Amino acid sequence: MSRPQGFSESKVPSYEFRMLLQAKRMQLLNPMDGLPLASEGPRFEAIESALARIKGGNYGVCVQCGKTIEREQLKHDPTAQRCRVHAEG
Repeated sequence: MSRPQGFSESKVPSYEFRMLLQAKRMQLLNPMDGLPLASEGPRFEAIESALARIKGGNYGVCVQCGKTIEREQLKHDPTAQRCRVHAEG
């Protein structure tokens, strides 16, 4: 059985988070021209960055220490780039 594109064998199920991020991305687009809403620039960029990490195979990995970011943390903020230890301080 083939797996959906973006599925990772890592501890973080990137397919699930890719769907969530893509839905959030669509909410930030202007329905008239399909461009990101000006007021949502930073959020849009964070989502784009997270989607790029999924594509690159390193989604859910702390950019500072390389450890896996906890699933609960990603559920709270699917754009998280750092584990709890490094996000807090």
